[in-house]
Amino acid sequence: MDENAVRSLLERAAGSDAPPTTVDVVRARRIGRRRRRLRLVGPPATSAVVVGAVAVLAATGVVPTVSGPAPQMFGRVRPVKLSVAEIGMLTSSARTETVATELTNALQRLVYRCMRAKHLPYRPAHEVAGSAASWALYHPELPPYTSLADREAHGYGFYDDAIRTSHRRSADRTGRHVRSPHYSRRYLNELWGSGRDRVTVTSPIGPSFSTPGGGCYGHAERLLYGSVVNYGLATEDASSGFTNLLATAVEADPAFAAVIGRWSACMARHGLIYHAPFDAWNSLAERIDKHATPGLHRLEIRVAVADYRCAQAVRLLPHLLAIQAWLASRLNPQLEDYLDRLVTIENAALAAAHRLLR
Repeated sequence: MDENAVRSLLERAAGSDAPPTTVDVVRARRIGRRRRRLRLVGPPATSAVVVGAVAVLAATGVVPTVSGPAPQMFGRVRPVKLSVAEIGMLTSSARTETVATELTNALQRLVYRCMRAKHLPYRPAHEVAGSAASWALYHPELPPYTSLADREAHGYGFYDDAIRTSHRRSADRTGRHVRSPHYSRRYLNELWGSGRDRVTVTSPIGPSFSTPGGGCYGHAERLLYGSVVNYGLATEDASSGFTNLLATAVEADPAFAAVIGRWSACMARHGLIYHAPFDAWNSLAERIDKHATPGLHRLEIRVAVADYRCAQAVRLLPHLLAIQAWLASRLNPQLEDYLDRLVTIENAALAAAHRLLR
């Protein structure tokens, strides 16, 4: 969950017994990753100059990060064999999500212990990892392709989510009450620390960022990860940074652009004009979020079903997996070392969790 969203939730809940979380963590993480990623490949109408630039970048293995000069990230000539854990971080596999969920829950339990010792209420949010089968459907470059039957019944699931959220908000309004502003400030300081406690984290693969380093969260992060910096790198780069790099390189690959073009042509034959699967996904998500009407639900199902059929027709997923594997095997040696470091940090945090919480 985004840190600002967490703080907002805590501000509303401070001074009272916090209710159990109702956030769909898996879906929030998936959407958050999508929004953070840098898009390289534009629609088919993109100018020839841009298309040529993308082709050169893909051919040389140069892929820009969010800030600073672009290093060669996938330019290795001789293939390298990565470990299962390293491949998992690159592709956001089920193993990576299972590990991330276990560590998140361990952190929550440590924060709870710390807050309880201060005689302050805190109800840890408990994440449940999706099944390996469900995460096998997830790829950052594409919406999840569940099944044709699921698409025919629910579309992308946006209308169903909107109705559930509306019901939940109605229930929440009935339980709202006044809280003490003084207590909430103290509560947040005990939980996160003050602004002076923030720690700046420098990432080798993305922009620098700051994260709370004080309060019970900072205490729990040090216990689990050894340092707040390790926590920041593990939760940002290990959970999404490398995945974003690989996904950006995939989207810059001419072979991927070609198969997406065939998907778009297939959709046009169904009377639906979308340049890429996520254009359809994002467009409907935004419209249904504003107005969840039965008419939009019918459109959602129509688009989602056509999307599924076209993806099957052009063999979109097999092409994606082949491109991912080829690029992953040519990861820059320096980045391979950093990827190995993140795996080491994660393994050490898992060991700490088992030791502290057994």
